[in-house]
Amino acid sequence: MELQLKDGGTLYYEIHGEGEPLIIMNGLMMTCGSWYELIPHLSRNNQLILFDFRDQLKSSKLEHGYQANVHSEDVIQLLNHLKIDKVNMFGVSYGGQVSLDFAIKYQDRLSRLMLMSIGPKATNYLRAIGESWEEAAKLGDAEKFFTIGMPFVYAPNFYATHLEWLETRKEMFKNFLNKEWFDSFLRLSYSAKNFDYTNDIKKIKVPSLMVCGDADQLTTVNEMKQMAAQMDNSTVLVIPDAGHGAILEKQKSFVTAINGFLASDFSRS
Repeated sequence: MELQLKDGGTLYYEIHGEGEPLIIMNGLMMTCGSWYELIPHLSRNNQLILFDFRDQLKSSKLEHGYQANVHSEDVIQLLNHLKIDKVNMFGVSYGGQVSLDFAIKYQDRLSRLMLMSIGPKATNYLRAIGESWEEAAKLGDAEKFFTIGMPFVYAPNFYATHLEWLETRKEMFKNFLNKEWFDSFLRLSYSAKNFDYTNDIKKIKVPSLMVCGDADQLTTVNEMKQMAAQMDNSTVLVIPDAGHGAILEKQKSFVTAINGFLASDFSRS
């Protein structure tokens, strides 16, 4: 389905299942399709809302410079269109950054907040990794982009045990990534360079879950724990032997964490 936005852009979205609404905020290189394998698990008791950020696959392109917080306004329009007053929100990496912005601005629209692989600000190290991805994207070569960028995403043991899967994924990148994708990726990456919500984290009061991979090179467990310590109603869950791509590396642990948190009764606390 497609939502016509107020500024003329379009937002592609999908609805799966019924129940309490759960909206997923994609990581930088993700699309709705990234979640298809998990739909049966995440929509069993929820109305699962998937969508592509603008500059992702099926939504319109922005084609000019912007900050990642532009997506928060798109999400508000989507929720209003769907007549959803309050939603559970899960954001990973880039989507976690947008989720933080949304939670600070529109907390009254959230029931629960779940974040994965995102800290309160863009560290110097995170910016350096982002710049390496940008330089790789400028080559316009999908195989080189995968070879340069992916070692930062997965835990070392995942490379030791899933090399064939990773090679298959590299082939998928070669068949899928084109100039339009790289141009969109660069705009998305540039939009995330300098976020800093350090002084605003304490404003978030809704029940929140921080999910961390203990081998995440981009966002460390300590960063997420320090962020959680500034929030009144936050829980930290660490997934062992998982990197920044823990959703793919440890799918069962990820699904158990999200569904368990959504099933918790915070009215008694």
